[in-house]
Amino acid sequence: MKLAVAQMAMRESMEENYRISRELIREASERGADLICFPEGQLSRYVAQCQGLESKDFAVTSDHPYVKGLLEACRESGIMAEISLCLKEDEKVYACALLVSAEGEILAVEKKKHIVRAPN
Repeated sequence: MKLAVAQMAMRESMEENYRISRELIREASERGADLICFPEGQLSRYVAQCQGLESKDFAVTSDHPYVKGLLEACRESGIMAEISLCLKEDEKVYACALLVSAEGEILAVEKKKHIVRAPN
């Protein structure tokens, strides 16, 4: 299995981070990777390091267009991905890692209940 590791400097704009994530999925596939892994919280700045940011401000549901679009990018590119985002579920927010198949299906979800604060 060939792995790709995405290096991203997260922008303030979730839309821009989403767009970059889709591009990196495509690029990793074109370079022959079977799986691409993203940094924690790929759609937002790292909440634990930025004072005043809260995970709830960046939380999306599993049917959000960003999630659907990332699943679609995996399916179109034929590559697996480990996607990292804040997921809202039953009024709770979790820092999550989603394992996505090359067919664009969510295979597994790892949920974390808390985020440790760290200096920026």
